[in-house]
Amino acid sequence: MNTVIPDEVEKFWLDRKKGISEYIDASDAFRGKKFNEYKKFNLIMLHIFRDSPFSVIDHKRIFVDYHKWIIETLKIISKSNENWILRIHPSGKRWGEDSNLILQNIIQKNNLILGDNILIDKNQFSNLDLLSKAKKIVTYSGTSHLEAACFGKKVIVISEVMLSKYFENLVFKPISINEYSNLLLSNGSSNKFILNSDQVMCAKNLLYIREKLLTLKDDLNGIKIYRNDE
Repeated sequence: MNTVIPDEVEKFWLDRKKGISEYIDASDAFRGKKFNEYKKFNLIMLHIFRDSPFSVIDHKRIFVDYHKWIIETLKIISKSNENWILRIHPSGKRWGEDSNLILQNIIQKNNLILGDNILIDKNQFSNLDLLSKAKKIVTYSGTSHLEAACFGKKVIVISEVMLSKYFENLVFKPISINEYSNLLLSNGSSNKFILNSDQVMCAKNLLYIREKLLTLKDDLNGIKIYRNDE
């Protein structure tokens, strides 16, 4: 990380918290109102179901795909006394899918029941506002694990992610369903879900590297196009 300048990283993160980002998914996710309904809640960041988790082959992950993951996750949190938000992926429509309809079909086909403590957010709220306020955050493998870590949150992930590859202690990556269940049902206010300032800086550096140094978009004057875009 010798090429990373701390002042540039901080400016990058401050801009990103304002919704200013060259990563179009981050800019789209910033939109929405602030969430003030629950004082304490946990957050599950859903993926685009028609997307594939197999761009990374991780033989140690406990769920093979997004469908199996969310089915088992909903079964577990149905036993939870905490508040949960299921966040629909903000780029689902641009991908050409109705993510909420797919989620509802999964719930019905598997006879799952969502209690009053589980809310489905159809992109009504700001992504970053939810990440900054949530106690526990769960994602299969999304960029949100880095964003949440920049807010000082130690995220629960399923598949290998950038943090687990370079700083494995900065995320929870359960090796069994039982460990995963214990993490979901444990106290969200526990200090074990909080990163210290040095760890947060590691996450900011990685997010900066991912979006500013590893991309060729600026060099190629490129734009990101989804299958449902005009």
